[in-house]
Amino acid sequence: MKAYRDYDPAELARLYNPELGVIDAAECRARYKAESELVRARLKSRIDIAYGPGPDQRLDVYLTERPRAPILAFIHGGGWRAGNKDERAFPALPFTRAGAIFISIEYPLAPTVTLDEMVRQVSESTAWIHHHAEALGGDPARIHLAGNSAGGHLAALMMATDSTIAGATLISGVFDMRPIRFTSYNEALRLDEGTAARLSPLLHLPKRGCPLTVAVGRDETSEFIRQSIEFFEAWIEQGFHGNLMVVPQMHHFSIIGELGNPASPLFQAILNQMGLGPRPRN
Repeated sequence: MKAYRDYDPAELARLYNPELGVIDAAECRARYKAESELVRARLKSRIDIAYGPGPDQRLDVYLTERPRAPILAFIHGGGWRAGNKDERAFPALPFTRAGAIFISIEYPLAPTVTLDEMVRQVSESTAWIHHHAEALGGDPARIHLAGNSAGGHLAALMMATDSTIAGATLISGVFDMRPIRFTSYNEALRLDEGTAARLSPLLHLPKRGCPLTVAVGRDETSEFIRQSIEFFEAWIEQGFHGNLMVVPQMHHFSIIGELGNPASPLFQAILNQMGLGPRPRN
């Protein structure tokens, strides 16, 4: 029986398994964790700032010397059920050197909270960042979001409801939640048909767009690639500006490392979006 598009539940479970065909996922995770530990010990930062009353409503701020700096707020992935801000500190080093404040956001996970509650609390984090931007040395008019996987989904939902977002980078995200109902993710998320549609960024594009980069690894499953391309095309059809990057020789876990590589096209695309790229020659 077909559950979604031309796929049955077994096919969807396979295509939404980001580790499909990946042999170094654990190695990538270990490297990001080790690099993040070094960054957390080394950089000027403010760790575990509360943006709300919940135990997981915390964020880490990595400061830069540039006055009124743009802010890049990162929402980690992990299938809405795992991951944490501590292991996504590694991009802070090149971004703060380039003149941006880097913020890593923690949020509660399923099944402890519903996806609706997750979205609500992430929204509180972006509101906190906007309210405190100037106190951190940042520019409240230049707040940019980035997120990977589940974090890409959450960042896309923030774009639909938060007018303070100046730009976004969505990496390997899920933008249509309807097929997720037929995968193991839904054991924790418990989405029904209506909730899945309501929490699908593809079905709720904002009325006002912002500069957007959508990135996905060429070595990811066909569904992750399709979702990224479909969301990007819908964004452009709305008359908004955007940039699609299907990155060669990258999978769901290795592409995140490009955020810590100042020589990577993805890193440079984010810098350009924040106005920190090289100035054009006269």
